[in-house]
Amino acid sequence: MAETSLHDSLVKQYRVYLDTKGSRHKNLPNSGLLYTMFSNYRYSRRNKKHTGLRLSAKGNEFMQSEYTAYEYDRERFALQSRTLLTLDKNMKWPYYIDRHIIIFYSETDAALYTLYDGDLEML
Repeated sequence: MAETSLHDSLVKQYRVYLDTKGSRHKNLPNSGLLYTMFSNYRYSRRNKKHTGLRLSAKGNEFMQSEYTAYEYDRERFALQSRTLLTLDKNMKWPYYIDRHIIIFYSETDAALYTLYDGDLEML
């Protein structure tokens, strides 16, 4: 039995969500939906692997409607490229980040963020 990736599971849920909203995007292929859902989505044909879990605004809207969101104010630090690369490499669940907030959809990620006093480099 083939393993279903998190991306595959989420895109199915996202399509149902878009259908209930009457969105024209519901007819996009899965790859198109993933590109609208994640800001840093990539697919490796060589490894047949999805990567990138940083949500777009649309992806974040969907996730907030379906999952528990752990939202934190980001006034304490500046967002750097190195931080985005660290998140991209280490996160196992989707997250949303902008200039003002970070939102986790994993209780573990949220707890680690709190434990490390908002230091994203430690996640």
